[in-house]
Order: sequence, then structure tokens, then C-alpha cells
Amino acid sequence: MFRHREVVHCGEAFMEMYLLEVLMDETQKCADPRGRKIIRDIGWVYALTRQMDRLDYILSKKMLSTNKAIILASHLDNIVTVLAPQCVNLVDAMEVPAAFRAPCAAADMEPYWTIPGTNTHIERGDTVALHKDKERERREHTKAGQEEIREEAEEFDLFHGLADKPSYVKKTKK
Repeated sequence: MFRHREVVHCGEAFMEMYLLEVLMDETQKCADPRGRKIIRDIGWVYALTRQMDRLDYILSKKMLSTNKAIILASHLDNIVTVLAPQCVNLVDAMEVPAAFRAPCAAADMEPYWTIPGTNTHIERGDTVALHKDKERERREHTKAGQEEIREEAEEFDLFHGLADKPSYVKKTKK
């Protein structure tokens, strides 16, 4: 006999699986490798926060071991640390109205928080522009130019270390 909570969990799990499949399809369509990594990280943040929100249920049904549940927060922290410098740019790209933006997106932004390996002179919300030659910059704005950009040879997966294939590649059915 099903309990109400189990039925709700099944419905949520189905919709989350559908949402993540759509996200992975969009990731595969993206020609820009840096864009793919950002979309992938957004998917990871969504998936991990949903697991954290339902951790009591997941542990009670023994869907996840306690040892793996303990490291969920550290994985989420790692991904958020990587994604943090892009957040204001993502909000701009999503065209979120100013009324709904957090105070960090205000005109008088506080200094950028320090993340190891980042430039501490950047203000929160500033777009980081690296000095590039104009020919390369012009090529990167075309679709063909973006398709020429290559990712690093090694794709790092936060859960399993170095992965054989990027996490957005669909597994083939046997």
C-alpha cells in the first residue's frame, strides 16, 4: 500500500528526471564548451539541492548511504564555488527584472568575495574581459568559431574523479 509521501516522491522524481533530461539535451546542443560546463554545473546544483532537501526521506528509504550523504554538502560547496563568479552574469543573461534581483546586483556592489585563484579586485557583477586579439575574438562570436573551441583533455567529475566521458554524454543502451 502506497503512502502519500511515497506517491509525492515518485511524482517529484519523475518530473526532476524529465527536467534533467531536457537540461542534458540543451547541454549537448550548446556549441560553446564553457557554456556547456556552466549548464552542467547548474544541473548539478539543482540535483544536489533537491537531494539535500529530501535527505531525510532518501536516508529513511536507504537510497543513499550515510557516508555519501555526509559528503553531499561538500560537493555542493565545490560546485557553487566554481559557479559563483558567473552568477551575476547568469542573472543578466536570464533577463531577471531589477525588482527581483538580490542586493548583490545593485549599482553599488560590495567587493567581490574571495575565492581561491580569483582576482580580488573584481566587483561583484563585473563582467571579466580578458585581453584577446581582435581576430580571435571575432572568430569566437560565430558558431563555427565556438565549435572550434576545445575543452581540456581531462573532464573532471566531482563525484568520481576523472571521468572517461563528460557527464553530459548520454549513456548508450545495451
